[in-house]
Amino acid sequence: MASSCPLCRTPSSLVPLQLAPLNGHRLVCDDVPGIPGYVFNPCGHMTGAALAAEAVALRVQSSGKSICPFCAKTLDSLRPYSKLYFYIDDDDDHQHPMDTVGAIA
Repeated sequence: MASSCPLCRTPSSLVPLQLAPLNGHRLVCDDVPGIPGYVFNPCGHMTGAALAAEAVALRVQSSGKSICPFCAKTLDSLRPYSKLYFYIDDDDDHQHPMDTVGAIA
């Protein structure tokens, strides 16, 4: 789907963000405060910094490529994961970043 970033308006292809069921436990163990700060490319699974770095470091023996630990899709070789930036509207009553719009940079 061709579109643009909702924050910076840079043309890009948008992928829906996905929070895997087992990801919550891993975030509690590895990252504080437990809010996903990274997303795997191209599948869109959200994760913490420690798991993102760990997944990229591991390579599938047969292909030599890194895969998403949640769906086993091959990760982009140039940019296997991206930092998530959350936009919080000051006029909004929401205080939790997971209730906001996320953008990939």
